[in-house]
Amino acid sequence: MKVHIISCKVYEEGINNIIKQYSLDYSKEFFEIHKHNEPNLLRLELQERIDKINDVDKIIILYGICGNSICGLKANNVELYIPKIHDCSAMLIGGKELYKEHFGHRPSQAYSAYSYMKESYDDQLDYLLKKYDEETAYYLYETMYPKSSSLVYIALNHPKDKENIEAYKRNYETVEVIKGSMNFLERVILFNGSDEEVLKVEPHKNVKCVYDFEEVIKAE
Repeated sequence: MKVHIISCKVYEEGINNIIKQYSLDYSKEFFEIHKHNEPNLLRLELQERIDKINDVDKIIILYGICGNSICGLKANNVELYIPKIHDCSAMLIGGKELYKEHFGHRPSQAYSAYSYMKESYDDQLDYLLKKYDEETAYYLYETMYPKSSSLVYIALNHPKDKENIEAYKRNYETVEVIKGSMNFLERVILFNGSDEEVLKVEPHKNVKCVYDFEEVIKAE
């Protein structure tokens, strides 16, 4: 079985570790985090990549709804498998049930993890400054990443966790640390996720975003 992964770079290290652990012969590609800044363009790029891949049996799309960037994606001749999550916090925390527990009452809560520090927001500001004039770039940056008095840090037992948490404490009034897990990511990659966790999109069907906490996305 030939499998190809199209993923946000936020999962890169986790994916590589899982592929190595299970000796999986998967092909993979990663999109930079700043692609989220323009979800309509991201959707077009994702669809373009899906359209060009015909030599595999399954494609795993490792994105959440992510600003509607997956809404309307169409499977052509290859099945798509997409986690039923709103954003990567649900993946990094271990699944949508844990997401509901920790974020259901505060869906706009600022959060981070080691992979966000690695792909820092400073890089995204640089990206905006190269594309727009300074005033517009800072306006877009502050709109997308508003300052918050609190941050949730999802700790994944990474060597950089402690250092990152201390860095965030210098910029936020409170930093809440939640234990994360790569178990959900592993289930998706190994095709062990339940129908409640992972959406299978048959050829010639589209992804429709539902936005609730249960179904999240569906195929039609």
